[in-house]
Amino acid sequence: SIREAGTYTLVERPSGANIIGNKWVFKKKLKADNSVEKYKARLVGKGYNQKEGVDYFETFAPVAKLSAIRALLALATHHDLEIHQMDVKCAFLNGVLEEDIYMEQPQGFIEKGKEHLVCKLNKTLYGLKQSSRQWYAKMDQTLSSLSFRRLESDNCTYVYQDKHNVVMYICLFVDDLLMFSNSLIRLNKLKKKLSSLYKMKDLGEAEYILGMQIVRDRKKGTLSICQSGYIKNLVEKYGLEEAKPVYTPLESGLKLSKEDAPTTDKEKSTMAKVPYQSAVGAIMYCMLGSRPDIAYAITALSQFSNNPGWQHWNAVKRLIRYLNTTKDYKLTYHSKKGHEGPCLYGYSDADWGNSMDDRRSYTGYLFVLAGGAVSWQAKKQPTVALSSMEAEYMAATQAVKEALWWRSFLTELGMNVSNETVLLSDSKGAIDLAKNPEFHPRSKHIDIRHHFIREQIANKSVKMDHISTEIMAADILTKPLGKVRHHTLL
Repeated sequence: SIREAGTYTLVERPSGANIIGNKWVFKKKLKADNSVEKYKARLVGKGYNQKEGVDYFETFAPVAKLSAIRALLALATHHDLEIHQMDVKCAFLNGVLEEDIYMEQPQGFIEKGKEHLVCKLNKTLYGLKQSSRQWYAKMDQTLSSLSFRRLESDNCTYVYQDKHNVVMYICLFVDDLLMFSNSLIRLNKLKKKLSSLYKMKDLGEAEYILGMQIVRDRKKGTLSICQSGYIKNLVEKYGLEEAKPVYTPLESGLKLSKEDAPTTDKEKSTMAKVPYQSAVGAIMYCMLGSRPDIAYAITALSQFSNNPGWQHWNAVKRLIRYLNTTKDYKLTYHSKKGHEGPCLYGYSDADWGNSMDDRRSYTGYLFVLAGGAVSWQAKKQPTVALSSMEAEYMAATQAVKEALWWRSFLTELGMNVSNETVLLSDSKGAIDLAKNPEFHPRSKHIDIRHHFIREQIANKSVKMDHISTEIMAADILTKPLGKVRHHTLL
Protein backbone atom coordinates (compact mmCIF):
# COMPACT_ATOMS: atom_id res chain seq x y z
CA SER A 1 0.00 0.00 0.00
CA ILE A 2 2.85 2.38 0.87
CA ARG A 3 4.58 1.71 -2.44
CA GLU A 4 1.34 1.99 -4.42
CA ALA A 5 0.60 5.37 -2.85
CA GLY A 6 4.14 6.63 -3.56
CA THR A 7 4.41 7.53 0.10
CA TYR A 8 8.15 8.21 0.07
CA THR A 9 11.18 8.60 -2.16
CA LEU A 10 14.71 7.58 -1.13
CA VAL A 11 17.10 10.55 -1.05
CA GLU A 12 20.50 11.44 0.33
CA ARG A 13 20.45 12.33 4.03
CA PRO A 14 20.06 16.17 4.13
CA SER A 15 22.52 18.02 6.31
CA GLY A 16 20.94 19.31 9.52
CA ALA A 17 17.49 17.88 8.75
CA ASN A 18 15.32 16.34 11.47
CA ILE A 19 15.09 12.63 10.61
CA ILE A 20 12.18 10.93 12.39
CA GLY A 21 12.00 7.22 13.17
CA ASN A 22 9.22 4.70 12.61
CA LYS A 23 7.92 1.42 13.96
CA TRP A 24 5.59 -1.41 13.01
CA VAL A 25 2.32 -1.72 14.91
CA PHE A 26 0.44 -5.02 14.89
CA LYS A 27 -3.26 -5.18 15.66
CA LYS A 28 -6.24 -7.52 15.56
CA LYS A 29 -9.30 -6.01 13.91
CA LEU A 30 -12.47 -7.41 15.49
CA LYS A 31 -16.02 -7.91 14.18
CA ALA A 32 -19.15 -6.91 16.11
CA ASP A 33 -19.22 -10.32 17.84
CA ASN A 34 -15.54 -9.92 18.92
CA SER A 35 -14.27 -12.57 16.48
CA VAL A 36 -11.09 -11.67 14.56
CA GLU A 37 -11.76 -10.07 11.19
CA LYS A 38 -8.10 -9.74 10.19
CA TYR A 39 -4.57 -9.16 11.44
CA LYS A 40 -3.15 -5.76 10.53
CA ALA A 41 0.40 -4.50 10.28
CA ARG A 42 0.85 -0.75 10.00
CA LEU A 43 3.95 1.38 9.55
CA VAL A 44 3.75 4.32 11.95
CA GLY A 45 5.98 7.38 11.88
CA LYS A 46 7.32 8.59 15.23
CA GLY A 47 5.52 11.91 15.11
CA TYR A 48 6.63 12.82 18.61
CA ASN A 49 10.06 13.56 17.10
CA GLN A 50 8.59 16.22 14.79
CA LYS A 51 9.39 19.86 15.51
CA GLU A 52 6.55 22.38 15.52
CA GLY A 53 7.05 25.14 12.98
CA VAL A 54 9.50 22.96 11.03
CA ASP A 55 7.90 19.57 10.38
CA TYR A 56 4.31 20.59 11.04
CA PHE A 57 2.12 23.62 11.67
CA GLU A 58 -1.62 22.95 12.05
CA THR A 59 -2.81 19.58 13.34
CA PHE A 60 -6.55 19.91 14.05
CA ALA A 61 -8.95 17.70 12.09
CA PRO A 62 -12.69 17.40 12.86
CA VAL A 63 -14.65 14.17 13.19
CA ALA A 64 -18.42 13.74 13.06
CA LYS A 65 -20.22 14.30 16.35
CA LEU A 66 -21.73 11.12 17.73
CA SER A 67 -24.96 13.03 18.26
CA ALA A 68 -24.99 13.86 14.53
CA ILE A 69 -24.55 10.18 13.68
CA ARG A 70 -27.41 9.22 16.02
CA ALA A 71 -29.62 11.96 14.53
CA LEU A 72 -29.02 10.70 10.99
CA LEU A 73 -29.79 7.14 12.10
CA ALA A 74 -33.03 8.44 13.67
CA LEU A 75 -33.97 10.35 10.48
CA ALA A 76 -33.10 7.33 8.33
CA THR A 77 -35.44 5.22 10.47
CA HIS A 78 -38.26 7.74 10.18
CA HIS A 79 -37.89 8.24 6.42
CA ASP A 80 -36.86 4.62 5.66
CA LEU A 81 -33.54 5.64 4.07
CA GLU A 82 -30.83 3.25 2.94
CA ILE A 83 -27.92 3.11 5.41
CA HIS A 84 -24.61 1.86 4.03
CA GLN A 85 -21.04 1.94 5.23
CA MET A 86 -17.65 2.17 3.53
CA ASP A 87 -14.13 2.11 4.89
CA VAL A 88 -11.14 3.78 3.24
CA LYS A 89 -8.14 1.46 3.17
CA CYS A 90 -4.91 3.07 4.35
CA ALA A 91 -6.71 6.42 4.45
CA PHE A 92 -3.80 8.50 5.75
CA LEU A 93 -1.60 7.45 2.82
CA ASN A 94 -3.82 9.67 0.62
CA GLY A 95 -3.02 12.93 2.40
CA VAL A 96 -0.61 15.26 0.59
CA LEU A 97 2.22 16.71 2.70
CA GLU A 98 2.97 20.42 2.56
CA GLU A 99 6.19 20.21 4.63
CA ASP A 100 9.50 18.47 3.95
CA ILE A 101 9.70 15.49 6.30
CA TYR A 102 12.46 12.89 6.32
CA MET A 103 12.26 9.44 7.89
CA GLU A 104 14.55 6.46 8.41
CA GLN A 105 13.91 3.46 6.14
CA PRO A 106 11.38 0.98 7.64
CA GLN A 107 12.72 -2.04 9.49
CA GLY A 108 12.65 -5.09 7.19
CA PHE A 109 12.43 -2.93 4.05
CA ILE A 110 15.87 -1.29 3.96
CA GLU A 111 17.05 -1.44 0.35
CA LYS A 112 20.35 -3.22 -0.17
CA GLY A 113 23.15 -0.94 -1.27
CA LYS A 114 21.08 2.12 -0.28
CA GLU A 115 21.29 1.78 3.50
CA HIS A 116 22.68 5.33 3.80
CA LEU A 117 19.61 6.91 2.15
CA VAL A 118 16.54 8.22 4.00
CA CYS A 119 12.87 8.48 3.04
CA LYS A 120 11.53 11.84 1.90
CA LEU A 121 7.80 11.64 2.57
CA ASN A 122 5.50 12.66 -0.29
CA LYS A 123 2.28 11.57 1.42
CA THR A 124 1.18 11.50 5.04
CA LEU A 125 1.84 8.45 7.15
CA TYR A 126 0.09 7.18 10.26
CA GLY A 127 1.68 8.70 13.34
CA LEU A 128 2.58 12.09 11.85
CA LYS A 129 1.16 15.13 13.62
CA GLN A 130 -0.61 16.51 10.55
CA SER A 131 -1.81 13.23 8.97
CA SER A 132 -5.43 13.39 10.10
CA ARG A 133 -5.72 17.04 9.04
CA GLN A 134 -4.33 16.39 5.55
CA TRP A 135 -6.56 13.35 5.08
CA TYR A 136 -9.64 15.33 6.08
CA ALA A 137 -8.67 18.12 3.65
CA LYS A 138 -8.32 15.56 0.86
CA MET A 139 -11.69 13.88 1.49
CA ASP A 140 -13.41 17.24 1.98
CA GLN A 141 -12.11 18.33 -1.44
CA THR A 142 -13.34 15.06 -2.99
CA LEU A 143 -16.87 15.32 -1.57
CA SER A 144 -17.12 18.97 -2.60
CA SER A 145 -16.19 17.99 -6.17
CA LEU A 146 -19.07 15.46 -6.08
CA SER A 147 -21.54 18.30 -5.27
CA PHE A 148 -21.83 17.51 -1.57
CA ARG A 149 -22.30 20.46 0.77
CA ARG A 150 -20.48 20.51 4.10
CA LEU A 151 -22.60 21.48 7.09
CA GLU A 152 -21.42 24.43 9.13
CA SER A 153 -22.93 22.93 12.28
CA ASP A 154 -20.90 19.74 11.82
CA ASN A 155 -17.98 19.89 9.42
CA CYS A 156 -17.91 16.10 8.96
CA THR A 157 -21.53 15.80 7.81
CA TYR A 158 -22.22 16.31 4.09
CA VAL A 159 -25.50 16.71 2.20
CA TYR A 160 -26.41 16.20 -1.46
CA GLN A 161 -29.82 16.99 -2.91
CA ASP A 162 -30.84 17.30 -6.55
CA LYS A 163 -33.89 18.55 -8.43
CA HIS A 164 -35.34 15.02 -8.50
CA ASN A 165 -35.47 14.99 -4.68
CA VAL A 166 -32.68 12.45 -4.38
CA VAL A 167 -31.08 13.01 -0.98
CA MET A 168 -27.75 11.65 0.25
CA TYR A 169 -25.98 12.26 3.55
CA ILE A 170 -22.44 11.26 4.49
CA CYS A 171 -20.99 11.19 8.00
CA LEU A 172 -17.20 11.11 7.97
CA PHE A 173 -15.39 9.74 11.00
CA VAL A 174 -11.70 9.64 9.99
CA ASP A 175 -11.71 6.71 7.50
CA ASP A 176 -15.27 5.47 8.14
CA LEU A 177 -18.07 6.73 5.89
CA LEU A 178 -21.67 6.26 7.01
CA MET A 179 -23.92 6.92 4.01
CA PHE A 180 -27.66 7.57 3.83
CA SER A 181 -29.94 7.96 0.82
CA ASN A 182 -33.52 7.61 -0.38
CA SER A 183 -32.21 6.09 -3.64
CA LEU A 184 -30.26 2.82 -3.60
CA ILE A 185 -29.32 3.27 -7.27
CA ARG A 186 -27.72 6.69 -6.65
CA LEU A 187 -26.05 5.42 -3.48
CA ASN A 188 -24.41 2.56 -5.41
CA LYS A 189 -23.23 5.02 -8.08
CA LEU A 190 -21.66 7.16 -5.39
CA LYS A 191 -19.92 4.13 -3.88
CA LYS A 192 -18.50 3.17 -7.29
CA LYS A 193 -17.24 6.71 -7.82
CA LEU A 194 -15.50 6.81 -4.43
CA SER A 195 -14.01 3.36 -5.07
CA SER A 196 -12.48 4.68 -8.30
CA LEU A 197 -10.80 7.51 -6.37
CA TYR A 198 -9.62 5.61 -3.27
CA LYS A 199 -9.01 2.03 -2.19
CA MET A 200 -12.33 1.40 -0.47
CA LYS A 201 -13.94 -1.50 1.36
CA ASP A 202 -17.70 -1.68 0.75
CA LEU A 203 -19.26 -2.95 3.98
CA GLY A 204 -22.81 -2.94 2.58
CA GLU A 205 -25.68 -2.13 4.92
CA ALA A 206 -24.36 -0.63 8.14
CA GLU A 207 -24.24 -3.11 11.03
CA TYR A 208 -21.32 -1.94 13.17
CA ILE A 209 -19.65 1.45 13.44
CA LEU A 210 -17.35 2.98 16.05
CA GLY A 211 -17.97 0.15 18.53
CA MET A 212 -21.76 0.47 18.13
CA GLN A 213 -23.93 -2.32 16.74
CA ILE A 214 -26.81 -1.26 14.50
CA VAL A 215 -29.88 -3.52 14.51
CA ARG A 216 -32.61 -2.57 12.05
CA ASP A 217 -36.09 -3.97 11.47
CA ARG A 218 -37.53 -2.19 8.44
CA LYS A 219 -40.87 -4.03 8.67
CA LYS A 220 -41.46 -2.71 12.17
CA GLY A 221 -39.83 0.64 11.34
CA THR A 222 -37.27 0.48 14.15
CA LEU A 223 -33.52 0.88 14.44
CA SER A 224 -31.51 0.21 17.60
CA ILE A 225 -27.93 0.88 18.58
CA CYS A 226 -26.06 -0.80 21.41
CA GLN A 227 -22.51 -1.54 22.54
CA SER A 228 -22.86 -5.04 23.99
CA GLY A 229 -19.67 -6.29 22.31
CA TYR A 230 -17.65 -3.35 23.61
CA ILE A 231 -19.11 -3.80 27.12
CA LYS A 232 -18.32 -7.53 27.10
CA ASN A 233 -14.65 -6.74 26.34
CA LEU A 234 -14.63 -4.07 29.05
CA VAL A 235 -16.04 -6.42 31.69
CA GLU A 236 -13.54 -9.15 30.76
CA LYS A 237 -10.65 -6.68 30.94
CA TYR A 238 -11.44 -5.90 34.58
CA GLY A 239 -12.30 -9.50 35.51
CA LEU A 240 -15.90 -8.85 36.56
CA GLU A 241 -17.72 -11.40 34.36
CA GLU A 242 -18.91 -13.43 37.36
CA ALA A 243 -19.62 -10.46 39.64
CA LYS A 244 -23.03 -10.13 41.26
CA PRO A 245 -25.47 -8.17 39.06
CA VAL A 246 -26.59 -4.66 40.06
CA TYR A 247 -29.42 -2.64 38.54
CA THR A 248 -28.35 0.98 39.06
CA PRO A 249 -25.08 2.70 38.00
CA LEU A 250 -24.37 4.08 41.50
CA GLU A 251 -25.82 3.26 44.88
CA SER A 252 -28.88 5.41 45.61
CA GLY A 253 -28.01 8.49 47.65
CA LEU A 254 -24.25 7.94 47.28
CA LYS A 255 -22.22 11.10 47.97
CA LEU A 256 -18.65 10.87 46.71
CA SER A 257 -16.12 13.34 48.09
CA LYS A 258 -12.45 14.28 47.93
CA GLU A 259 -12.35 13.36 51.61
CA ASP A 260 -12.44 9.71 50.47
CA ALA A 261 -9.09 10.18 48.69
CA PRO A 262 -5.99 8.47 50.14
CA THR A 263 -3.98 10.50 52.65
CA THR A 264 -1.11 8.25 53.78
CA ASP A 265 1.80 7.17 51.58
CA LYS A 266 0.73 3.54 51.96
CA GLU A 267 -2.81 4.30 50.72
CA LYS A 268 -1.46 6.36 47.82
CA SER A 269 0.94 3.55 46.87
CA THR A 270 -1.92 1.04 46.87
CA MET A 271 -4.19 3.26 44.76
CA ALA A 272 -1.38 3.99 42.29
CA LYS A 273 -1.68 0.36 41.14
CA VAL A 274 -5.40 0.74 40.42
CA PRO A 275 -6.27 1.51 36.72
CA TYR A 276 -8.83 4.15 37.72
CA GLN A 277 -8.36 6.66 34.91
CA SER A 278 -8.27 4.07 32.12
CA ALA A 279 -11.40 2.37 33.50
CA VAL A 280 -13.34 5.64 33.69
CA GLY A 281 -12.18 6.56 30.18
CA ALA A 282 -13.21 3.16 28.78
CA ILE A 283 -16.65 3.38 30.41
CA MET A 284 -17.03 6.96 29.16
CA TYR A 285 -17.06 5.71 25.57
CA CYS A 286 -20.18 3.67 26.37
CA MET A 287 -21.84 6.80 27.72
CA LEU A 288 -20.88 8.83 24.64
CA GLY A 289 -22.14 6.16 22.25
CA SER A 290 -25.44 4.77 23.46
CA ARG A 291 -25.77 4.88 27.25
CA PRO A 292 -27.11 8.17 28.65
CA ASP A 293 -28.14 6.28 31.79
CA ILE A 294 -24.53 6.28 33.05
CA ALA A 295 -23.77 9.93 32.23
CA TYR A 296 -24.15 11.16 35.81
CA ALA A 297 -22.01 8.32 37.17
CA ILE A 298 -19.20 9.12 34.72
CA THR A 299 -19.35 12.85 35.51
CA ALA A 300 -19.19 12.18 39.26
CA LEU A 301 -16.40 9.57 39.08
CA SER A 302 -14.18 11.47 36.62
CA GLN A 303 -13.77 14.31 39.14
CA PHE A 304 -11.55 12.09 41.30
CA SER A 305 -9.18 10.91 38.56
CA ASN A 306 -6.29 12.90 40.00
CA ASN A 307 -6.33 11.18 43.40
CA PRO A 308 -8.97 8.41 43.61
CA GLY A 309 -9.69 6.59 46.84
CA TRP A 310 -10.86 3.07 47.51
CA GLN A 311 -14.52 4.12 47.70
CA HIS A 312 -14.22 5.79 44.29
CA TRP A 313 -12.71 2.61 42.83
CA ASN A 314 -15.49 0.50 44.32
CA ALA A 315 -18.00 2.81 42.64
CA VAL A 316 -16.22 2.31 39.28
CA LYS A 317 -16.39 -1.47 39.70
CA ARG A 318 -20.09 -1.23 40.55
CA LEU A 319 -20.61 0.78 37.36
CA ILE A 320 -18.89 -1.95 35.31
CA ARG A 321 -21.11 -4.56 37.01
CA TYR A 322 -24.16 -2.47 36.06
CA LEU A 323 -23.00 -2.36 32.44
CA ASN A 324 -22.52 -6.13 32.49
CA THR A 325 -26.05 -6.59 33.86
CA THR A 326 -27.53 -4.26 31.22
CA LYS A 327 -25.16 -4.84 28.30
CA ASP A 328 -28.03 -5.60 25.90
CA TYR A 329 -29.82 -2.29 26.55
CA LYS A 330 -30.41 -0.41 23.30
CA LEU A 331 -31.32 3.07 22.13
CA THR A 332 -34.22 2.62 19.72
CA TYR A 333 -35.61 4.97 17.09
CA HIS A 334 -39.08 4.55 15.56
CA SER A 335 -40.80 5.49 12.34
CA LYS A 336 -44.30 6.96 12.65
CA LYS A 337 -46.27 6.72 9.42
CA GLY A 338 -48.21 9.81 8.43
CA HIS A 339 -45.74 12.19 10.10
CA GLU A 340 -43.75 14.49 7.79
CA GLY A 341 -40.75 14.71 10.06
CA PRO A 342 -39.80 13.53 13.53
CA CYS A 343 -40.25 16.03 16.34
CA LEU A 344 -37.25 17.15 18.39
CA TYR A 345 -37.84 18.01 22.03
CA GLY A 346 -35.72 18.18 25.16
CA TYR A 347 -35.71 17.71 28.92
CA SER A 348 -33.79 19.94 31.34
CA ASP A 349 -33.18 19.29 35.03
CA ALA A 350 -30.78 20.11 37.88
CA ASP A 351 -29.95 18.75 41.31
CA TRP A 352 -29.26 21.62 43.66
CA GLY A 353 -26.01 21.59 45.67
CA ASN A 354 -25.31 17.93 44.94
CA SER A 355 -21.49 18.17 45.14
CA MET A 356 -20.24 17.56 48.68
CA ASP A 357 -16.92 19.33 48.07
CA ASP A 358 -17.97 22.68 46.62
CA ARG A 359 -21.80 22.56 46.88
CA ARG A 360 -22.25 23.15 43.17
CA SER A 361 -25.27 21.73 41.37
CA TYR A 362 -25.46 19.26 38.49
CA THR A 363 -27.02 20.05 35.11
CA GLY A 364 -28.72 17.33 33.12
CA TYR A 365 -30.33 17.66 29.70
CA LEU A 366 -31.57 15.20 27.11
CA PHE A 367 -32.90 15.61 23.56
CA VAL A 368 -35.16 13.12 21.84
CA LEU A 369 -35.72 12.57 18.10
CA ALA A 370 -37.82 9.80 16.49
CA GLY A 371 -38.55 8.29 19.90
CA GLY A 372 -34.96 7.88 21.07
CA ALA A 373 -32.31 9.98 22.78
CA VAL A 374 -29.90 11.69 20.38
CA SER A 375 -27.90 13.92 22.74
CA TRP A 376 -27.44 14.26 26.49
CA GLN A 377 -25.18 15.80 29.08
CA ALA A 378 -24.57 15.54 32.81
CA LYS A 379 -22.25 18.28 34.05
CA LYS A 380 -21.35 20.10 37.23
CA GLN A 381 -22.32 23.77 37.06
CA PRO A 382 -19.48 26.34 36.99
CA THR A 383 -20.81 28.42 39.90
CA VAL A 384 -22.73 27.84 43.13
CA ALA A 385 -26.50 28.28 42.76
CA LEU A 386 -28.23 30.01 45.69
CA SER A 387 -31.55 28.23 45.13
CA SER A 388 -32.99 25.22 43.32
CA MET A 389 -34.76 27.62 40.94
CA GLU A 390 -31.43 29.22 40.03
CA ALA A 391 -29.83 25.80 39.43
CA GLU A 392 -32.74 24.81 37.15
CA TYR A 393 -32.49 28.14 35.28
CA MET A 394 -28.76 27.62 34.66
CA ALA A 395 -29.43 24.06 33.48
CA ALA A 396 -32.13 25.29 31.08
CA THR A 397 -29.69 27.80 29.59
CA GLN A 398 -27.26 25.00 28.73
CA ALA A 399 -30.11 22.97 27.23
CA VAL A 400 -31.20 25.95 25.10
CA LYS A 401 -27.69 26.26 23.68
CA GLU A 402 -27.88 22.60 22.66
CA ALA A 403 -31.37 23.15 21.21
CA LEU A 404 -30.08 25.96 19.00
CA TRP A 405 -27.32 23.72 17.67
CA TRP A 406 -29.92 21.07 16.88
CA ARG A 407 -32.11 23.60 15.07
CA SER A 408 -29.15 24.71 12.97
CA PHE A 409 -28.09 21.12 12.22
CA LEU A 410 -31.57 19.94 11.24
CA THR A 411 -32.17 23.05 9.11
CA GLU A 412 -28.97 22.38 7.17
CA LEU A 413 -30.13 18.80 6.61
CA GLY A 414 -33.25 20.20 4.96
CA MET A 415 -35.75 19.67 7.79
CA ASN A 416 -38.44 22.22 8.60
CA VAL A 417 -37.84 23.57 12.13
CA SER A 418 -40.04 26.66 11.93
CA ASN A 419 -41.91 25.69 15.09
CA GLU A 420 -40.41 26.32 18.51
CA THR A 421 -38.31 23.54 20.02
CA VAL A 422 -40.03 22.43 23.21
CA LEU A 423 -37.87 22.21 26.33
CA LEU A 424 -39.51 20.44 29.27
CA SER A 425 -38.68 21.45 32.85
CA ASP A 426 -40.17 20.52 36.21
CA SER A 427 -39.34 23.92 37.74
CA LYS A 428 -42.14 26.49 37.43
CA GLY A 429 -39.85 29.12 38.97
CA ALA A 430 -37.19 28.64 36.27
CA ILE A 431 -39.83 28.75 33.51
CA ASP A 432 -41.34 31.96 34.89
CA LEU A 433 -37.91 33.57 35.21
CA ALA A 434 -37.11 32.63 31.59
CA LYS A 435 -40.43 33.88 30.21
CA ASN A 436 -40.68 37.12 32.22
CA PRO A 437 -37.51 39.22 32.11
CA GLU A 438 -38.46 41.33 35.11
CA PHE A 439 -36.11 42.51 37.83
CA HIS A 440 -36.31 40.38 40.94
CA PRO A 441 -34.14 40.40 44.09
CA ARG A 442 -33.74 36.61 43.82
CA SER A 443 -32.32 36.79 40.29
CA LYS A 444 -30.38 40.08 40.18
CA HIS A 445 -27.05 38.34 40.88
CA ILE A 446 -27.38 35.70 38.11
CA ASP A 447 -24.65 36.03 35.49
CA ILE A 448 -25.83 37.78 32.33
CA ARG A 449 -24.85 34.82 30.13
CA HIS A 450 -27.58 32.72 31.73
CA HIS A 451 -30.22 35.25 30.64
CA PHE A 452 -29.47 34.28 27.04
CA ILE A 453 -32.45 31.90 27.36
CA ARG A 454 -34.90 34.84 27.57
CA GLU A 455 -33.85 36.14 24.16
CA GLN A 456 -34.38 32.73 22.54
CA ILE A 457 -37.85 32.39 24.05
CA ALA A 458 -38.71 35.90 22.85
CA ASN A 459 -37.44 34.96 19.36
CA LYS A 460 -39.67 31.87 19.45
CA SER A 461 -36.74 29.53 18.85
CA VAL A 462 -37.43 27.67 22.08
CA LYS A 463 -40.54 27.15 24.17
CA MET A 464 -40.38 26.04 27.81
CA ASP A 465 -43.17 23.83 29.16
CA HIS A 466 -43.73 22.37 32.61
CA ILE A 467 -43.97 18.64 33.32
CA SER A 468 -44.25 16.65 36.51
CA THR A 469 -41.06 15.63 38.31
CA GLU A 470 -42.33 12.03 38.10
CA ILE A 471 -41.76 11.95 34.34
CA MET A 472 -38.69 14.22 34.16
CA ALA A 473 -36.40 11.97 32.09
CA ALA A 474 -33.33 14.19 32.68
CA ASP A 475 -33.52 13.45 36.43
CA ILE A 476 -31.49 10.32 35.66
CA LEU A 477 -28.62 12.62 34.60
CA THR A 478 -28.36 14.59 37.85
CA LYS A 479 -28.14 12.13 40.76
CA PRO A 480 -27.96 8.44 41.76
CA LEU A 481 -31.50 7.03 41.86
CA GLY A 482 -33.16 4.00 43.41
CA LYS A 483 -33.86 0.91 41.29
CA VAL A 484 -37.58 1.57 40.64
CA ARG A 485 -37.13 5.29 39.85
CA HIS A 486 -34.04 4.60 37.68
CA HIS A 487 -35.85 2.03 35.52
CA THR A 488 -39.01 4.16 35.25
CA LEU A 489 -36.94 6.97 33.69
CA LEU A 490 -34.77 4.57 31.72
